[in-house]
Amino acid sequence: SGAFAAGLADRLRRAGLNVQLGGKADYLLSGSVTSESGINRLLRLNEVSLTAALYLSSASGKAVSEVVSREDSFAGNDVSSVMVDLMRRQADSVAAKIYTDFCRAA
Repeated sequence: SGAFAAGLADRLRRAGLNVQLGGKADYLLSGSVTSESGINRLLRLNEVSLTAALYLSSASGKAVSEVVSREDSFAGNDVSSVMVDLMRRQADSVAAKIYTDFCRAA
């Protein structure tokens, strides 16, 4: 999602990386972010999940980092707010993993 990408880029910038969304770059971040929402049949509560699979590679195609992360939560009546909270939490952990892998590869 665009909000997840923007949040991840912001966190990587704060870590000191020069991050641009689009255009020519030394590294390419690609992947997918999927969200799901539904009702837990047993508890009869809304629940949401967010899965991110991201890959950082150099411009030459060398793999630098691969991160797969999943978060889920019960949502009550406010599914949208819980989804935003999941995106924020997940962006923090994903950015930390990508930054660690980037530093190891440097």
